[in-house]
Amino acid sequence: MAVDRNAILLTEDKDFGELVHRLRMNHCGILLVRLLKMNSTEKSRRAINVILSQGDALMNSFSVLSNEQLRIRPGK
Repeated sequence: MAVDRNAILLTEDKDFGELVHRLRMNHCGILLVRLLKMNSTEKSRRAINVILSQGDALMNSFSVLSNEQLRIRPGK
């Protein structure tokens, strides 16, 4: 559905890393949220802020948002 809408997929499921890198899954951008010891509201706020501030860089990239940093790995 995200590909059909040209949208970034937001997930907490680490299996998407394997799908993208090993199985070459088609995507328009994936943001893996790895925020520990935060409630859902705080996780949502952090993810929204990253999408608003880094949206263009997230497109067509596999990105990981952790408590310490945002890592963006551009797609090929």
